[in-house]
Amino acid sequence: MKQPMRCLLRRRWTVLSLLLVVLLLWLLMPRGALWCSQAESLSILSTACQDFHAGRISGNRCTEMCLQFTLVRCSNYREGKIVLVGEWYHEGVVLKSAKSRITQYDSLNINQHLVKRFLQEKKFHAIVRQSLLYNSGYTNATTSDEFLSDFFMGNVSTQADINSLWSLLQQEEFVLLHLFPRKSFPRILGVCGHFYFVEKIAPISPDWRLRVAWRDTAILALKYLDFVEDISPLHFCDMKQENFGIASVGTLKALDVDMVVTDTRLGSIFGDQHNCTSDTDCAYFDCKGFCDTNKKLCLRTRKNSNFQAVCEKIFLPSFSNLYTGLLQRIPDIPVRGKLESLLSLCVNLTQSDCVEISCHSRYEDFVFRNLYKTIAESIAWNQI
Repeated sequence: MKQPMRCLLRRRWTVLSLLLVVLLLWLLMPRGALWCSQAESLSILSTACQDFHAGRISGNRCTEMCLQFTLVRCSNYREGKIVLVGEWYHEGVVLKSAKSRITQYDSLNINQHLVKRFLQEKKFHAIVRQSLLYNSGYTNATTSDEFLSDFFMGNVSTQADINSLWSLLQQEEFVLLHLFPRKSFPRILGVCGHFYFVEKIAPISPDWRLRVAWRDTAILALKYLDFVEDISPLHFCDMKQENFGIASVGTLKALDVDMVVTDTRLGSIFGDQHNCTSDTDCAYFDCKGFCDTNKKLCLRTRKNSNFQAVCEKIFLPSFSNLYTGLLQRIPDIPVRGKLESLLSLCVNLTQSDCVEISCHSRYEDFVFRNLYKTIAESIAWNQI
């Protein structure tokens, strides 16, 4: 008994030591080497507005971006995705783009004199549909036509429109937000060139669960389960509390959806992984897959689910992530044992006796409904 305990303590000290080293390096690193700066962000905005006034980019929010948008702060890494938090018309908004300048995106290189003919012959429409099919597996032609007109004053008619829309189509988050609107995702408020505006959402504080009563904790847990239902059948592959916030209407929303993928996209990601020896080799962050050990290939289906990931990464504690464990401190109420048992079943859904997909689906739905009901009951018991 002593030997396993020593191994466990040694492992924990090793992890703790590595965390301390990483923290020390982070503290010693100059802030400017890691994070964006206000001056750089203002320069990026200025360049985009110059492109707009010169007729190189377009969109339904360019005037607001250049005249009404007030930058409050940037919140991205220096070499990462551009995320600018600001205000317009006394409303909080977030301006996003995967790259700082439109010239950094792939171009269609259409001769300016052939733009009108190119659009009349619906060639651009065909390219857009092909792009949507390749990136997301989405094949609805009507929606792809709407995609062309929603943010460009009713139609796409100029070189600037083509350049702007084509840069947006290269950004997976924008495409997914537009094609799969959900109440749990940020709303797109408009675009300008390669930039798109989304609603500002207040992030959940890391120590939130330490400062509130069980009732508020349980209500937030129910919101996570509502989130799971709302985004189905999409896959959320980066399940951690830091990626969520509460909108002004009280809805739990993802702060960004860069790691949300369709079945088709996730299947392609799994299919690109070769030489696997176990299921652990077939994973896309929190989306876990299966390994065919005979062929050493990852199958194109997901092993776990959004529901299971919420239980594992949000509800229960993890030594490697101090922000987890929303439901780890259940008060002494009659449903405590049942709630703990259901959480255990949720985390271990893949270990059920089900073989057929339909059986597993029914079992998961059973656990989900019972967990939801029990969390709701815990609120009432805690108030007695």
